[in-house]
Amino acid sequence: MIVIRRVVRLLDRGRTTIVGGAAAVVCCLVLHSSARAQDPARDSARRAWSDTSSASVYHPEPFSAYARGIVGPRAIARATLLAGFDQWRGNPSAYSRTWRGFGDRLGSRFAQVSISHTLQFGLSRAFDERIAVYRPCVCGDTSSRFTYALLSPLRVTSPSGVHLSVMNPISEVASGILVTGVRSSGLHVAEGIRDGVTGLAAESALSMLREFWPWKRRPPFL
Repeated sequence: MIVIRRVVRLLDRGRTTIVGGAAAVVCCLVLHSSARAQDPARDSARRAWSDTSSASVYHPEPFSAYARGIVGPRAIARATLLAGFDQWRGNPSAYSRTWRGFGDRLGSRFAQVSISHTLQFGLSRAFDERIAVYRPCVCGDTSSRFTYALLSPLRVTSPSGVHLSVMNPISEVASGILVTGVRSSGLHVAEGIRDGVTGLAAESALSMLREFWPWKRRPPFL
């Protein structure tokens, strides 16, 4: 309950910042639209990542899946993992390295996860793309499996099939920047970009864990 109250307080304090960051989100939408309009010669590279499983078939994300992406086990595990990393690094420095500081970092990261998934939900509806559901790679060698898991945050499904997209990086970086505005030190673009990059790295790390998990039984977030 303490963490939830802190998240609410953070979001309430950052209401004007989020409104002020709407222009940044619009710019992200323009960049994303331009990225999709690039040379179709990349189709061969896209086909290399195509998958014949049912997970490769595009279906618009339902609201229930959106809600699970905000409060589900994976969202909680990801926010906790990132908060622990921030606690270890001592970032942001405005928060102490105590349990209270960890609670502040957890609230900040949980808010970032929520905003990021909300942006993804809006982008997916606007551009008919959806973050691909991760399935273990059918490739045989270890290096191919490693690359497959590493690039999982970029893989999306669309009516044209499975391909790589900038949708997830845009939403992660935008959410990281917006969340910094609720802190007492104000909006910090560089710090927000760093938080967005670490968010993407955490997704890749979880995908690698799923890919190389040695046991049959898996935790809920895997």
